[in-house]
Amino acid sequence: MALGVCCFVFYAGFGHGHFAGTDEGELYLTTASLYLDQDLAIETGPHVFKGRDGRKYSIFSVGQALAALPFYALGDGVERLLSPVARARLFGRGGGSRIDQNESPKSFAVSLFGPAASAILVGLFFLFERRLGVSLRSAVLSAALLAGCSYVAAMSVFFLRHTLESIAILGALYGFFSFARDGRIRGLVVGSLLMSLTVWIRLPSAVAALGLGGYGAYVLFARIRKGNGTPVGPALAALVLPALGVVALYGAFNGWVWGSVVPGPRFAQAQLLDAPLHTGVLGLLASPGSSLFVYSPLLFLLPWTGFAVWRRHRAATVSVLVVVASVLLLSAGFAHWHGLWSAPGPRMIFVATPLLLLSLGVWLDRPRRKIETLAVVVLGLFGFAVQLSLMSVRWGAVVRNMGYPAFAPEMDFLFIPHMSPIVGSARGLLAGDVDVWLWSLWVGTATRAPEPALALVFSLVWVCGFALALAWLGRTLRAQPARDG
Repeated sequence: MALGVCCFVFYAGFGHGHFAGTDEGELYLTTASLYLDQDLAIETGPHVFKGRDGRKYSIFSVGQALAALPFYALGDGVERLLSPVARARLFGRGGGSRIDQNESPKSFAVSLFGPAASAILVGLFFLFERRLGVSLRSAVLSAALLAGCSYVAAMSVFFLRHTLESIAILGALYGFFSFARDGRIRGLVVGSLLMSLTVWIRLPSAVAALGLGGYGAYVLFARIRKGNGTPVGPALAALVLPALGVVALYGAFNGWVWGSVVPGPRFAQAQLLDAPLHTGVLGLLASPGSSLFVYSPLLFLLPWTGFAVWRRHRAATVSVLVVVASVLLLSAGFAHWHGLWSAPGPRMIFVATPLLLLSLGVWLDRPRRKIETLAVVVLGLFGFAVQLSLMSVRWGAVVRNMGYPAFAPEMDFLFIPHMSPIVGSARGLLAGDVDVWLWSLWVGTATRAPEPALALVFSLVWVCGFALALAWLGRTLRAQPARDG
């Protein structure tokens, strides 16, 4: 809990207070429609199509919009309390020419979903490390490295679905692994539910069911084969029935909205799965502009960390590799495999970051040479610098100033080191294209006058809040045993 609060406060300090792209804006409009009208229909957006009743709906799965409702309700409550003058001072007048110029208490509150989801992901990662038998010290260190030195930090400032998708997939794996360890059927139920809920968050993530479902079946039959008293009927029901129920409900929902169990507009995008597979794989793994390893440099240790976890947890390792390979191959064949216009980095395979970094804690527990410790420090510092740049810059300005949309051949700039979005973000910061709400409150924006006094007050609140969260985390860790039995 304390670790998650620390992460949330840290990420929130870099929050934009608005949305950076149309994907976020469309998700926000669906959330607003659910809250205000108890409806899903929206009128605008690049991914909006006519439904069964003739009205327009977003083809994005509704899971994140539902999850964001408490944040919208918070923003609505704040908006009702603030006077028009106070709203203008804090959030501007609105009506900017670009999406990243429009702010309101509601959009500000919903934008906090990103920091909250990332904090939950880090907390779940820590619990999984402990479940793997990792010592408290190594589990905290690996979770901190994930939180601050990997792509998780960069994605925390965006209202995109990939973090929530990763929570579901990592949580499903955690549930199945827990059942393998203690035999409690609730682990199967949790794993089955979270595995199937991915379609409610982001439909392409359904391919993860190949690795997750296979692992769930393997651990179930492994325990049955050992004859340790696992009840076969209830265990099978726990594995199968929750997933069937969630998927059936998803089909019924699609029938209500789109008139078919399988949503036509979403599957119409299957025609975009025609990109050269080798280009997408190379881009997502090895290009300087979109490589998973460049955005999370600690993954360069995978040949060593992966071997350490393979020796102790082979079945779980195979499951992770199958999930990552499935997501990678599907994403690499998609025409927009780069996912660039909504956020920098390999967001289409974001789930690979926490899954592959799970091996870090197991490796940190073994005796290390000085060169290995130095490698962690160097890669961690580089990763932290990358995340700070990506979190702080105005992404839309980077896209425009680097000339990405007009580049020819299209997307080839991702394979040119000095044209990388990471380099572009660093240049953007040097040019003053900072997109942090606290900073913009200080210097002002196109729709808001500078408010240095208010910026100072909120900055002090943030610093004090983070210090208190760190102190709470320290007390919590000191009260824990060094290693679980």
